[in-house]
Amino acid sequence: MGKLTEFKIKQAKPKDKKYKLYDGDYLYLEVYPSGAKRWVYEYKKIKTFSIGSYPALSLKEARLKRDELKKEILLNGLEKVLTKRQENRTKEKRKFESVVNEWLKVYQKDKAKRSVETSIQRVNKHLLPAFKGRDIKNIKVKEIYQLLQKQNKPTAEKLKSLLNGIFSFALSKEYVEHNIIRDIDLKQIFTTSTKNHYKYNDNLEEFKKYFDEVRDIKSQPIVKGAIKIIFLTALRQGSVRTIKWEHIDFENKILYIPKENLKVKTMDFKIPLVDEAVDTFRELEEYKTGDYVFSLDGKKPISETALRHHLKRIEKKHNLKPTSLHGIRHSFSTFTRQYLQQEHNIPDEIIEIAMQHIDQNKIRAVYNHYDYLKERRELMELWYRLLTS
Repeated sequence: MGKLTEFKIKQAKPKDKKYKLYDGDYLYLEVYPSGAKRWVYEYKKIKTFSIGSYPALSLKEARLKRDELKKEILLNGLEKVLTKRQENRTKEKRKFESVVNEWLKVYQKDKAKRSVETSIQRVNKHLLPAFKGRDIKNIKVKEIYQLLQKQNKPTAEKLKSLLNGIFSFALSKEYVEHNIIRDIDLKQIFTTSTKNHYKYNDNLEEFKKYFDEVRDIKSQPIVKGAIKIIFLTALRQGSVRTIKWEHIDFENKILYIPKENLKVKTMDFKIPLVDEAVDTFRELEEYKTGDYVFSLDGKKPISETALRHHLKRIEKKHNLKPTSLHGIRHSFSTFTRQYLQQEHNIPDEIIEIAMQHIDQNKIRAVYNHYDYLKERRELMELWYRLLTS
């Protein structure tokens, strides 16, 4: 039949079954019913090697690859060549992005769609730029620390969780011998001191610009509404995000926070609401989708990330000193003492209770059940006036 030519290859049409076109010296081209064509080298009728597809690999290039493979087998032996090729295939699977793609197929099976989308965004934004193309088994603990210390604490925690999932999956596939993420201690990066990881704005006029940007909730009502309520109540973001409609007493202008939604879970807490806070909840009724006030799907509370991202947009828009969600509480503590406490004779205890801080005197905390609701309502009214003046 003679050797193959480019013309013969191009003229080869698919048939009902796969067939072979021989070139000589154990090189042939497989033609598939789909029309695909693949080069194969058969070593002494013992082992076949797929060396590329046509037309990506031309006839001339296929012959060169066949000759290189013959020479490699002659020099090193068939077993070593097979071992090396297997290692190369495994190496491709060990590339960080390949492991991530495999892991995602498993990860997304029992996760909510929004959760999966958020995780993919974090992977694309933070993890792939850092490790794409890398063999996962060669990534070092030091490199993980270098990545995480560039982030704020909440983001670092979420990235560590994702990396733990990816490396655990890699361990199950024997791509790595040890899950190095288990050796990562975020306490080495973030101390427990609030000063070290909670940004807050200590300029009242700048701080008020943040509040001004979330007062009108006609656009992005859920995100802006949640941040607005943090400003008007000095509650922690976690307590605000988990507010349910049943917790709001519109008639008496009170918000009830169950103890399980508080940081210190000793007792339920009542928050006095200023009129604008009540009006905000009223406006949000139009967007009610379920039990949670601040929910995009009616099933679960809005994410902390969505709130943080909106604060960041306000910061960039007005070129403001950064603040965090917890920083709003810090500013409340600072400004109420700086601008309101002395003029209005407000006891420090009232400010502390307004921030849901427990009494440091444990005996007094047990026996004092007075909630200072009247005094706290007066404080929050003064705070609202300060924000809007």
